[in-house]
Amino acid sequence: MATVGTIFSSVVAPVNAASLTNTSEWNNLVANPVQSRTTDVSGFQTLIPQLQQFVQPEGIAIPENQVRRLDPSRLQLKSDSGVRVWFLNEGGFYRNQLAYETIQGSNYQANLIFQDVSCISGNNNNCEKPESNGTLNVGDYVDLGTISGGSQLNFWLRANGANPQDTGGTNPATNVKNIYGEDATQNPDGLDHIVAYQYNDYLLVGFEDLFGPEGSLEGGNGTIASDRDFNDVVFVVDIGKNNLDGKAYIPEPTSALAILGVGVVGLLKISRRRINSNQ
Repeated sequence: MATVGTIFSSVVAPVNAASLTNTSEWNNLVANPVQSRTTDVSGFQTLIPQLQQFVQPEGIAIPENQVRRLDPSRLQLKSDSGVRVWFLNEGGFYRNQLAYETIQGSNYQANLIFQDVSCISGNNNNCEKPESNGTLNVGDYVDLGTISGGSQLNFWLRANGANPQDTGGTNPATNVKNIYGEDATQNPDGLDHIVAYQYNDYLLVGFEDLFGPEGSLEGGNGTIASDRDFNDVVFVVDIGKNNLDGKAYIPEPTSALAILGVGVVGLLKISRRRINSNQ
């Protein structure tokens, strides 16, 4: 039977110095090549229907006391491993970007994972809000290469970073490029913007892309109120089974669903309209 757990801590302590907190630092990032899901022979593709059942309804906030924060220590690799990231779903109002960094002592690397997290309309994607000019099919993936044991892996989201309307724009709803990571103290609103769950040998990660607590119109949100549903960029990570062993308590699946605080629906349901670059 599949196992579902949470990768969280009640208090997330900073792990190493972050370097992707400023927009200018993203300008030099290189986008990793996205591989078509049709080339994936890992067996992951057969799990997608199961993962898509963890559906968080759009606009329904996960209560703050039930947000399963991603403990950065969970992404500190114990042993060398190839790391792969799959696109699973997205319900962001914005055209977001996803990046990663690895830190091991003085060794540092950072690159884009997905330059534009937007789902292609059609192609049996089952995306809740497909885009006619989307860039990703569900199940497309990026290989980050082999990451050395002892390295800290961090994920970052740049809200609306792929929307060309941002350049020189004045509309708050399209000009925002807030950057969010695993350490809430480094986020512009001081809040958590990531939830994470373990499913079998994978991590399922969801980002919230809007600034502030539920209902906030601040931080560049304009007329778009923060909904704290954590379904704006959803992806799955394989860091190697050895790097997950013993890192999470695994409840029964029904318990994991209850943890989400939204009944029998989970992490991903997406239905809200959003800005796209053609508007």
